[in-house]
Amino acid sequence: MAADTGYKQSSRLDLDGALHRLGGDADLFGEIIRMFIDECPVMIQAMRTAIQAGDAAELQRNAHKFKGSVGYLGARDAVQLGYRLECMGQTGKIDGAAACLGELVILLEELVRGLKERCA
Repeated sequence: MAADTGYKQSSRLDLDGALHRLGGDADLFGEIIRMFIDECPVMIQAMRTAIQAGDAAELQRNAHKFKGSVGYLGARDAVQLGYRLECMGQTGKIDGAAACLGELVILLEELVRGLKERCA
């Protein structure tokens, strides 16, 4: 049974696991959530700009950064989509990247809404 962390679990988030990786520091976890919420639009825009410019290397760098940030939150589905974008950038085959990013944006809208509720 998971410990009561003050954060509810969801099928898309492993908040207990994320909190555990931070040594159980709920204040630090809350700060990471707030930072992610603030930085998420910037990271998405950086990936969008790279895709529009056809810059695979920049997509790879930005997707890698995003993947690391969202990984702290235990957002497995978002990590997987970030990984797909990173691999597209790494291979230079970014034809499907806009669709993948669109899927990621939809997922993130749900995740950010849930994270805001948890931090309120």
